[in-house]
Order: sequence, then structure tokens, then C-alpha cells
Amino acid sequence: MVVLYDSLQLAHKVILNSFYGYVMRKGSRWYSMEMAGITCLTGATIIQMARALVERLGRPLELDTDGIWCILPKSFPENFNFKLKNGKKVFMSYPCSMLNYKVHQKFTNHQYQTLVDPIKLKYETHSDNSIFFEVDGPYKAMILPTSKEEGKGLKKRYAVFNFDGSLAELKGFELKRRGELQLIKNFQSDIFKLFLDGDTLEGCYQSVANVANRWLDVLDTRGKMLEDEDLIELICENRSMSKSLEEYGDQKSTSITTAKRLGEFLGEEMVKDKGLACKYIIADRPLNAPVTERAIPTAIFSSDIAVKSKYLRRWLADPSLDVFDPRSIIDWNYYRERLASVVQKIITIPAALQDVDNPVPRVAHPDWLQRKIDIRNDKMKQTSLTKFFKTAPKGSKPVMADVTNVQDIEDFGNGVVALGSGPKVGKVTARKRKLAEKQTSEEEAQRLLNQPMPDPLVDYAGFLRYQKLKWKIQAKEKQRRDKLFGTSLKKDNSAMGNIIRKQAESFTSSQWQIVQYSADPLHPGSLKAFALINGKVQTISIKVPKKIFINFKSDTFPQDVIPYCEVTKAVETLPNGQSSMNLFKMVMPETIYNEQIKKVDSVLNDTSVSGIYESSIDATERAIMEIGTCVKYNEDKLGALAQSLEKGFEQKNLKALPAETYLQRFSMGILYLLHIVSNSYEIFTLFDPSASSATSYILKPSANAQQLPSNFQSFYKDMFNNKKESFSKYYSTIDYKEDVAFESHYYTDVSKIYKKLNSKIGSISEQSASKPLFVIQSPISEKLSQILRASSNLPNLKMKVNEIQMNALSWHSLLIKRIMNHYLSLAGWITKMIALSKYANIPLCNLKVDNIAYLIDIEYARKLIESNIVLWWSPSTNPDYGGAEKDKMTLSTEESFEFPVVNRQEIYESVCIELEVKNLTINTILTSTLINEAEGVYDDLNEGGDSELKGGTFAENSFSGPALSALRNMVKSWWDDAIKDDANADSMIHGFISWYL
Repeated sequence: MVVLYDSLQLAHKVILNSFYGYVMRKGSRWYSMEMAGITCLTGATIIQMARALVERLGRPLELDTDGIWCILPKSFPENFNFKLKNGKKVFMSYPCSMLNYKVHQKFTNHQYQTLVDPIKLKYETHSDNSIFFEVDGPYKAMILPTSKEEGKGLKKRYAVFNFDGSLAELKGFELKRRGELQLIKNFQSDIFKLFLDGDTLEGCYQSVANVANRWLDVLDTRGKMLEDEDLIELICENRSMSKSLEEYGDQKSTSITTAKRLGEFLGEEMVKDKGLACKYIIADRPLNAPVTERAIPTAIFSSDIAVKSKYLRRWLADPSLDVFDPRSIIDWNYYRERLASVVQKIITIPAALQDVDNPVPRVAHPDWLQRKIDIRNDKMKQTSLTKFFKTAPKGSKPVMADVTNVQDIEDFGNGVVALGSGPKVGKVTARKRKLAEKQTSEEEAQRLLNQPMPDPLVDYAGFLRYQKLKWKIQAKEKQRRDKLFGTSLKKDNSAMGNIIRKQAESFTSSQWQIVQYSADPLHPGSLKAFALINGKVQTISIKVPKKIFINFKSDTFPQDVIPYCEVTKAVETLPNGQSSMNLFKMVMPETIYNEQIKKVDSVLNDTSVSGIYESSIDATERAIMEIGTCVKYNEDKLGALAQSLEKGFEQKNLKALPAETYLQRFSMGILYLLHIVSNSYEIFTLFDPSASSATSYILKPSANAQQLPSNFQSFYKDMFNNKKESFSKYYSTIDYKEDVAFESHYYTDVSKIYKKLNSKIGSISEQSASKPLFVIQSPISEKLSQILRASSNLPNLKMKVNEIQMNALSWHSLLIKRIMNHYLSLAGWITKMIALSKYANIPLCNLKVDNIAYLIDIEYARKLIESNIVLWWSPSTNPDYGGAEKDKMTLSTEESFEFPVVNRQEIYESVCIELEVKNLTINTILTSTLINEAEGVYDDLNEGGDSELKGGTFAENSFSGPALSALRNMVKSWWDDAIKDDANADSMIHGFISWYL
């Protein structure tokens, strides 16, 4: 019956509202402005009367045409239940009855006539009043936004909450509108449920401000934690065309612009009918164009690259556009202004009007409001006594009425203790020890869970045992998720929270295989790491702190404090066995270090500093040394994962893993750029194995120079058949196809080739499901990596190739064969480089294959760190001795370290013996202990301090004992592996000889 009467009431309301509008229409049969006017006047008078009454009792909040929202004192009478003599009960709402009484007094129709006798047309006159107030509520809270303009409010916009926290009514917000941004809808749906959080007004606003900051981060970071589809879905607008496109004529709007542009690349037939759904985003180009001309249909981003490039360049008025990523096209300022406007109306301006500091400081107040706040907070403003004192409540006791127990200040320290202020005694309670129950092992639990669940009607005990095991596993998983996400993200059921939680799950359950560490030029100390996670290359930001060792002349650390710096007493040994009695380890952000090193009065520039060590190690090298190739997130860090996904991972929250499984399953796509220079020609060939295509951009020395043969494909097929057996075993790395489509383009300007390559790489990267591995093989591979901007978002593997000089007659065909040979050998090269990367525990793209000494430097640095020895890593040829090396003049020497060759040609009658000495350097290192003993130098020489204090004969430029021991252990491990026919260890051994000399 309740549903029936509510439906009838709603139907009557709709009919009466429609009839009210009908009588105002001049063409209606019952046109009567008098009737419409008296209806408006009566409704307005009743609401004004109700407002006047409420203002005497409480405070009105929102006035509508047919109701009033208000706050009444808690002590005001509310509901009464009357029990009648006949046993029935009557419920009465006092506020409702009070209003209805006043309405009955002033608006009762005392001349209302009812037809009694239809034949004689006899009427009966009586009093009638059909206007009644009805009370809804009470409710727990009501949220009212405000306008951005001074002195104005927003009508018919409010959110009302029940006492159980549920939303009772929501009216007028963007959340209810169909064409509004999904971003704003998600933001409002997230904050409304949080307005009831917090014990104070400040706590409430801080709770909703956290949600606002999270959604603002999405725009400020350009949605870097979201996939392209999710980002476009968040910020696109969806509008429907009520008329056909032709009917709008010359009108301008974002929907009309979107419809016209849809017709350009989909066809006019697709957009001619009315009811067209237009989904679009707002671009940042053309510059200075109105918003209506910057609408881009979202359908263009799912089209082919040729269609996408053609129309985006036209619509954005940018013929040089070569990056078609939606993030580079979206007008982020436009969307931030829209979101900031909603944040102002719902959060920041209402908070300021309630004397709460701006909970979202990144969204500034309007000028008029900021002026008011500045005047209110003016410290020079004259105040009155009423600001410091207020009237005490009736019946309250005077302050400090009983002063007999207050201790005098002269009695402090004399043993006189005031009453009730005796010494506090700690009370220790014994812990209750519980008997530990015997738990079923994980293997047995898993075995039982893999079996079918017992039927509770047949085997209830087995069913209960099965359920208990399942509940135990679920409880452990819940504890793990609580540790992982923390309480804030765990309670966050918002759209953004679900996206972050889904991404976090995939990050924590998998091992991260780092493909490349690259420095972020905009954020010192932050690395952009390309990691293979669940078969997909993800871009992760890792914050690597600056670690230095600072040695002081005295044992006292300066009193100056460096912010965000962690200082500990170091136990490491300094290079060359120098004294480390006053050595301290300092860990701080890179930005803080850069600021402090420039300050004259900083601790780092103090006169008591004897030396600063490891200051030349940059963030990339530090990450390679300490993290390596395989990483896993440390689950012991409570709730840090969600914040790390948004702001970057701290190195301390990452745990390095052994490299045994590094790139064991190579699942990355490959994009191969081969740059060959020969006979004044430069050939740039871009291979895309996934599409079985290759594009050659050929730089000719002159416009009239001869072109290369066009039969690239026949050369490839011949080479493919000849080398099929050699590369077929590497099919898991690159699956070579017998047919490859080749394209050739000739240029005389290398800048045009760079532009074409940049565009081609960007388009292939956009169409790939995951970031491919970009392999550059060129005489100038480092320079090419910087020129091609599109490659900055891909892991770059750089390899060298020398310039080729060929016979002037047949060089064309030889050059094409060389290109095909390089491509078909690429899989084998990458496989061997992965093996070397795994052996050296250095990410694939950070390998410097042409400089094997770099790999030895990294490995030796790790051994020194394990032995608690401070590194002397330096970008120059001179070691880093804390600055002492700069004070000494490096003297050039004529001494040659080449092994002398003795060959005396003569005829000898006795036996001739030819001696060939191999691996002399390796044998010297491995037997260095015996050599040191013979020369009077011992490995443990500097364990107690400076060698000069020991009085030994240790040379100044020789290795210290622990450092030499670490070197010997490293070489011995390589030697043992090389004996077992490990090619990677053999490469390290051969490289070590030149490295050591």
C-alpha cells in the first residue's frame, strides 16, 4: 500500500505541475494567467511563512518550490504518540502539525462547495484545505555546495545522508547528468561517501581532500598509471544530437564539430541522421582556437595509423605532428580547470566559509574569497577582549576555585609534592600465554582443497574441515592485502582505487625483470625503469637516494642539519687503507645533495671534512650495483605500494633477487634499426618482425647519385634459405618469416630521415600491445637514441657497427646482403647478450658490450660493497679518493708495461725451448697472497687503520688488502666458470686482462 500511495502521489504531482504549465500557454483551452499567478503566489507565501517560522527556531538550509530543508535544535519537540480510549494509537509530528496549523489558519477555503443533489443542483458549503506539510527525516547530514561567485548560492543542489551513512537523496550534481565527464562523476561518487568521515570538521574535509588530490594527480601526471582506453573513457564527453547535422546550420558547439569530423573519416552517410552519439575529447591545438573547434572524436584513436595521422594533423593544424599518443594531444589545463571548479564548489569554498584552511592547496581560492581570508588572518588587525574570553556556562565552577593543593614555584626541588601529583609508577602485567594449536601443513591443505568439497548432508565433519582450511587461506590472503594496500586504499572502493588496486595486484604477484634503467632528466635521483611484468613491459619510476661517505678530521659531527638526510656511523674501510675512524654514511635525496653541495655553509663544505667518497656514482649506476636485473616488491612495507604506483617506488621498498630466471621467456616485441654507412651512402633500415615489414630510408650523397637495387625481397629470401638452420633455434627471440615486405625511400637531407623514422617508430609503438625492445645498431647509436624522440618511451639496446668501405663496382648487392645478414643474425646476438646480462646481473639495455671493462667495474664494485669497502668509482681515469687525488699532481711516466720480447737469432747446438706464458695476469691475481708475503705486504695490513701507522712497506698506489682479496675472489669465480666452458665467464676473463693493465 505504501508503494501504491507513493505512486499515486507522484502521479498527481506530475499532473498538477503539467497543468500549471498548461494554463500559462496561450494556445491552451483553459488559458488563465490569473490561475497560474495565484498558484505561484500561494506556494511562495507558504514557503516564506515556513521559513519565517523556522528562522525563529533553527536555521533554514535550502528552499524549494514545495519544501524547505532546515536544522532544528535537538531539544525541540519532534514526535508524539497518542493512545486513544478505544486502544488505537495516533502518531503526530510536532513540527509538521505546527506548520499545518498555520496553513490551515490562512489558506483554508471556507466556501468550498460539494454537489449533493445532481438533479436539483444542490450544493453543500464547507471548509476545505488540501495543502499539507509532510516531514521527511530526520537525517544525519546534508551537503550543500556553493557558487564560485561572491554572494551567490547554487539552487536545487544537495546531498542528504541517512543515519546509517547511506545516501537518502541526491539532486542537481553532475553525477546525475548524462553528458558530464566520467572523471567528475567518479570524483563525486567517491567523495559523497566520505563526507561522514572524521570526528571534526577539519577531519571531514581532509578525508574528501585526499580523494580530490588523487583525481588531480591523474590529470597532473597525465594519467601515467592508466591505460589509454581507461584514460579516454575518463575524460571523454558523450553527447547525443537531438537533430540531424544539417538542421543545426551554422551553429557551433563541441558536439557539432565532433559530428562533422566523424563524417570526414567515416563518411557522410554515417552522421546524417539525428540521434548521433558524439564521444570526444578537447585537444590543446589549434592554438588560440575556441573550445568548440578543438573537439576530437575518440574514434580516431582506434583507427589505422595512416588515417589517424592524416586527420589529426588536419584538425590540430599541425603538419609536423609525428606523435599521436592521446596524452600529447589532450588539453590537460582544460580538464584540470573543470575538475578544479567542482573541487572549489564542493570542498574548498565551503571549507573556507566555515573557517577551515584550504584542504586542497593545489586548487587556489577565488580572488574575492582569498581577500576575505587575508583580512580575517591579518595579524596586525586590532582585536577585542571578547575574542579571548567568553561567558562561562551557567552552573559551571570558577576556574581554580580550590588552590590549596597547588604547589608554589619556590617549592620545586625541595621535596614538597602537591596533593595528587605523586610519582607515576609503571605497572607491568604478565602476558597471557595461549597454547599453540597444531596447524595443517600448506601441502596437506592444498591437497584437501584440490579435492571436491564434501556434501554437508553426507559428511558434515569433512565439509566443515574443508571450509576451515579455505577460511584460513582467505584470512592469510586478507592479511597480505592489508599489508600491501594499507587501510586507506583497502577501504577505497572508488573507481581510481579499483584501478590502482588491480595494477598493484599484478605488480606484487610477479617478479620484475628490469630491461633498462634510464635517468629522468626532469627529476634528479629518479630513474625510469622499463620492467617486464607478466609478459608486458611497464614503465616504473624508482627513486634512488644519494649515498655518500664523509670522513671528518675529528670525531665530532657538525651541528648543522641537512633536511631529509639519514646519518649513521660507518664501519666501512676507505680506499687504500686510509683511516676511517671518523667516517659517516649519509643518505639523502639527490635534489637535497645538489642543493647542499652548492651551499658554502653546508656540512658537505665544512672545514672539518677530510674527504667525501662515492659522490661520483649516479643513480643509474647505483641501481645497477644494488638492485640488478630481477626485483620484487617488499611486501613488508605496509600500504606503501599504492603511493609508490602514483609517486614512484623507493629503492628501500624493493628487494633484489638472483638473476637465474632473467628473461628466461623472452616475450617482448623487437624493433630493429640498422644504420650502415658505406661509400658516402647512409642506409637506415627499420625492421618490424611482428608485422614482417621493413622500411629503408637511404641518404644519397647527391640528388643524381645512383639508387640501390629494388629487389630487397629476393636478397632476403636467398639469405633466409641459406641461414635458416643457424637462426631457427632462436625462434623464441625472433620468429623470422620467409616473406618480408620491403619499402625504400631516398633522401638527400638527413633531417627528413630522422623525422620519418621518429614518426614510424611512434606509430609502431602506439599500435603495439606492449612496449617493444628498440635495438639500434649504428656507428652513432648513442646520438641516434637522443635524436629519435619516440624511442625515449621504449627500452633502447644500443650496438655498434663500423663504417664499411666496399668495392665501387659490386658494392650495391654486397651492401644489401650485409643488411640482411645483420637482421638474420640479430636473434643470436640478442640471445647471447641476454646470457651475458644474466651472468653479469646487469639489465640488458644497460650492457656496454663494446666496453667489457664496464661490466667488470660493476661486478668489482659489488664485491667491494659486500666486503664493506668504500668505492673509488670515478668517471675519469683517476680514482676517487675523497678529493685527495685532486691535490696531488699526476706525473707522466715513460715506463712501459709491455712485456719484453727477447729473440736472439743464433745457431745453437744444444736443445732449443720456446716458452709461451699464458694468463700471466690471472695467475698473478690468484697467487697474489704468495707474492705479497714475499714482498712483505699482507692482506690484513689495513684492518686496524692506516698503513703508515703500521709501519709497513705498503705502496701508496697499490690495492689495500681487503680490496685485493675481493678482486681475487671475483677472478677466481670467473676462472672456475671458464674452466666449465662458460662463454660469458671466458669473456670476462679476457676483458679483465686489458682492464687490469
